[in-house]
Amino acid sequence: MLKVMKIIGLGSLCCAVFVLAHAPAHSEEDTLARMKAGKAAFDVECEKCHTRKYADDVTYSRDEWELTMGMMRSNGAQFTDEQRAVMVDFLTAKSLLDSKCSVCHKVDRPLSKAKSPEDWKATVTRMSGKKPGHLTDEEIDVLASYLAAERPAE
Repeated sequence: MLKVMKIIGLGSLCCAVFVLAHAPAHSEEDTLARMKAGKAAFDVECEKCHTRKYADDVTYSRDEWELTMGMMRSNGAQFTDEQRAVMVDFLTAKSLLDSKCSVCHKVDRPLSKAKSPEDWKATVTRMSGKKPGHLTDEEIDVLASYLAAERPAE
């Protein structure tokens, strides 16, 4: 029996490795598209009941934003599962900005600028170099995409 369990476990592991190896690569364009969709959904759905200040005044984890979205839905908010997912991505990125960038400066500093996605990526990358190890590559991509969605070049 133990031998069968080991074979099944090994088979599952091989299957998981195959799936991960062949999964589509995460791209900055996908992250930017999700941030733009999250901002658009937030601007329409959340602002039916709340001002933007509601979200700006809190810094929640992904789990806390998921919980908040669940409470909003149980209170009558009507948004799709996809809208919920992209709003959580957008709001989690906002919280990342609040928690990571505010270590060195106020968040109104980047939010007072308007830049292209490429310029935001360069800015976040340059800023992360001032405090090595503070941001992962994924966090740099998320922050640059969030800022590009929130403060696009005019």
